Amino acid sequence: MKKASRTQNSRSIPQEADALLAELHLPSESGTKPSAAPVGEIRFGSVLKEYRSRARLSQQALADIMGVSRNTVINWENDKNKPEYDVLPKLCSVLGLTLGTLFGTDSAERLSPPEQRLLGNFRQLSPIGKSVVAKMTAAMLDEEFRAKDMLMAASFRVFAEYGSAAAAGSGCEFSDLAPAPLILRLNGRNDCADAVVHVSGDSMLPAYRDGDLLYFCYADTAEYGADVVCSTGRGAAVRRVGNDGSLYSINSALPCDMNTEAVNFRIIGVVTGIVAPKDIPERADDALLRDIFHDELAAFREKYGLSD
Repeated sequence: MKKASRTQNSRSIPQEADALLAELHLPSESGTKPSAAPVGEIRFGSVLKEYRSRARLSQQALADIMGVSRNTVINWENDKNKPEYDVLPKLCSVLGLTLGTLFGTDSAERLSPPEQRLLGNFRQLSPIGKSVVAKMTAAMLDEEFRAKDMLMAASFRVFAEYGSAAAAGSGCEFSDLAPAPLILRLNGRNDCADAVVHVSGDSMLPAYRDGDLLYFCYADTAEYGADVVCSTGRGAAVRRVGNDGSLYSINSALPCDMNTEAVNFRIIGVVTGIVAPKDIPERADDALLRDIFHDELAAFREKYGLSD
């Protein structure tokens, strides 16, 4: 934010204003540099106008209270310039809002009453007491993190994700690309699965839809009624095993061509289920999971000749 020029009559910033500005990471007369986004990027004017209206004050009335011209208030509300720092506490008091609200830095992360009490108690401690609390907190956090790591390690596993889609229609050509490691949540239905593969096409509707990601365990045979991922004359495909051992598509509108698919046919694995949205870890946990499964991911890359 470009600082407005001061007149010779400008007062120095009161201590309470300087402290509030420090909490907002705004520059003060003491030379503190901003560490957050410039104030000019925040919709200061709209907040000011809203709270002036709530206070049932006209622009002229607010100007009179603040000892400035009406044009000055208009410029504030149009974000053409900002008030001098030394008038901010009075402005907030008149309008009944905090500096955080005025500059858009208030959030849902504001301290709750219990947190405020804890912080107040902490500030009353001696330096030695504060050091003891800091060490205790660090130890407790370490235990919390260890417990979370153990839970995450027991709740997820590394699967092989194949680049080739398995057709629920005409076969898909296999890709020569090695499978990629994919970390997914264990759900009881995928404990025995070895890998996952994407579905392409609608011939297995309503069981599987185009774009579904399927779990499967490696196998070269399957029992009646099982769904399998197989290699056919047309490439990879998903089919169901009939009572006579033949393979067919569920969707009668899209029957498979057995004469073509029978060439170089072999079962690759048995489908064990569909990857559900809840099986996919939150993006925020990606880095933590990669760290927890570092050794498994390294072994996977070595097995399939993948680079880091």
